[in-house]
Amino acid sequence: MLQLHPLPRGITGFSCTPNSLILQDGKSFISLLYSILRGTLECEDTNLQGKNYYYFSIKSTDQEYHVLLNAFFPIVAISCELNYNKFIFRSSEEIMNQFKLLSECNYLLLGKEELESDLANSDYLDLDKAELKQIEYWKPKNLSEIVFNNWD
Repeated sequence: MLQLHPLPRGITGFSCTPNSLILQDGKSFISLLYSILRGTLECEDTNLQGKNYYYFSIKSTDQEYHVLLNAFFPIVAISCELNYNKFIFRSSEEIMNQFKLLSECNYLLLGKEELESDLANSDYLDLDKAELKQIEYWKPKNLSEIVFNNWD
């Protein structure tokens, strides 16, 4: 299982070594989401210009889900609300049962508690120089701002 402490090299989408990062399969992921939510795909954004994650919006019978998948690691976050273009993430307790299949398919499902957690210097030990440079510039406040960043 993927560990986030320390953060794995490449998590930010930046690397000193060209072509060293392997993209997640967004098509397989969206198929898996359909099997869970059985809704309508409202938006599929797999363009990585200025961000390191894929974004999917799926409307089911009861609500709209905003799903983020890190483009380089099988890490997922779920939001049911956008507030001024900021995702309001769901807690682990709220999403774990409904999205259990993601965990069973080796995706790491992060809840609000993990995503809003502070980072320690030891979390950066495995990152390369390009990533550290971006972190120094953008000054992320928590895990979500690294795992799902909008850095260009």
